[in-house]
Amino acid sequence: MVEGLLTAIAVRVAGGGMVARLAPQSEEELEAVVAAGLDPRAILSGDEWVQSQQVFFAATGITDGALLNGVQYDGAMARSNSLILRGETRTRRTVFAEHLLEGREAKSANNANPRQGTGNAVGARHPERGVPLRVLSGRGEWT
Repeated sequence: MVEGLLTAIAVRVAGGGMVARLAPQSEEELEAVVAAGLDPRAILSGDEWVQSQQVFFAATGITDGALLNGVQYDGAMARSNSLILRGETRTRRTVFAEHLLEGREAKSANNANPRQGTGNAVGARHPERGVPLRVLSGRGEWT
């Protein structure tokens, strides 16, 4: 249910519309929906999901996606890409941040966590998707 609500907030702030219904995935979730006085079969509009303009939506890319770039490590620096939406003013902010990792373990192509991304260590990009390529070397290091 949380994912649907977050989506409804982002769609409303962006000026779009949506319809959706609750889809409990377990008996426990179904009981919670019924206890809240909601009909799990009802189709709800975006205005029914989000009844106020006083909402915020924020997302930061962890891995590369269609909307946001993932975290990229380069020595003692990490770069992140975030999107912030405010309902009341219909403001969209994009934040490209650089985080200094001094005093912490610096990430690089040789010691980065592959689940967090390694940035564009070799400058190669996927020919169709344009995302940085990450290669596991024969020594078990991400380059």
